[in-house]
Amino acid sequence: MPVWFSPGRVNLIGEHTDYNGGRVLPIAMDLGTTFQVDLIRDASLRICSQRYDEQVVLPLEGPYRARGHWQDYFAGVLHALAAAPSTGLSITVSSNLPQGGGLSSSASLTMGFAMLLNEAWELGKSRLELAHVAQRAENELVGVDCGILDPFAVAMGRSGQAIALDCRSFRWHYVEFPEGHEVVVINSLVKRELTDSEYNTRRQECARAVELINHERSIQCLGDLAAMDLDTISSLNGNPVALRRARHVVEENARVDRAVSALQSGDMGAFGEELLASHASLARDYQVSCAELDFLVETASGQPGVCGAKMTGGGFGGCVVAVARTDAVAPLVEELGARYDSRFGIQAHFHSCRPGDGVKRLQ
Repeated sequence: MPVWFSPGRVNLIGEHTDYNGGRVLPIAMDLGTTFQVDLIRDASLRICSQRYDEQVVLPLEGPYRARGHWQDYFAGVLHALAAAPSTGLSITVSSNLPQGGGLSSSASLTMGFAMLLNEAWELGKSRLELAHVAQRAENELVGVDCGILDPFAVAMGRSGQAIALDCRSFRWHYVEFPEGHEVVVINSLVKRELTDSEYNTRRQECARAVELINHERSIQCLGDLAAMDLDTISSLNGNPVALRRARHVVEENARVDRAVSALQSGDMGAFGEELLASHASLARDYQVSCAELDFLVETASGQPGVCGAKMTGGGFGGCVVAVARTDAVAPLVEELGARYDSRFGIQAHFHSCRPGDGVKRLQ
């Protein structure tokens, strides 16, 4: 029985920039989705979700339509692949990723499913092609207008390395994550659903900013701008929302570049400063934070041995990521957990890890 593992991802910095043609710095993590696969003779896909304790049966050939059900993620991949299936499959799916936590449980699911179909049906697609398939699955059938960041990180993760990706050119390189440090993921347990949140609204606001900017200069996306450009574009002055969204994206791109340089030089203090600046911008200009996330970031960043912290993922709840010395992780978890519980009456969940590999076949 073939078994596949598809990780979640943590974005260290570069939030809400991927769909704006910007730059990101994600890692794959050790939590994720597991797929156990059997060949069957039926002309169908039998998918059993252990999380929902349900089974669905999908035909091997479409058309596939959204049903507002978890099966839409699988149907979306089949729709985006538009492949000629060769055999039926029975697939049991389990996951230890929190839903709505900003760790890309959806991309873990769609990318893993696309990867195992690629092998089972001998489609010969590259990991980058499959990342685009996973993105289209969410865009076109699930209804989340996500960018390439999540499926790319799930596909291309490498142990001990962060991925510096330019989402406009698709140029990327690996950046070594320093020994003696860990990524601490703090789940606020504030729930969100991207399709029910303002995630798609933020994309529309960024598109409006591009539209306004094009009255003065020709750009395709906010990633085309440098920080100094914003001060010279008068067409944004009458739309303070568009200006704030554009400012976050442009300045966040510069923060990613500085963060990559800091990692490469081993300057973890400078790296942490960029994380904190990123969160401040996400809260102020992009307006996707909340009181719980702000508290976690502020409190974590004040603990000994913590380089910096920020929210990660779409926002409006979910997770905070902190980077800390290994010897500081246990004290951080104890102190931050107690203070968060005292303030909000919520027992946060903690998980520490280092960068891991992308989706892979285990056996």
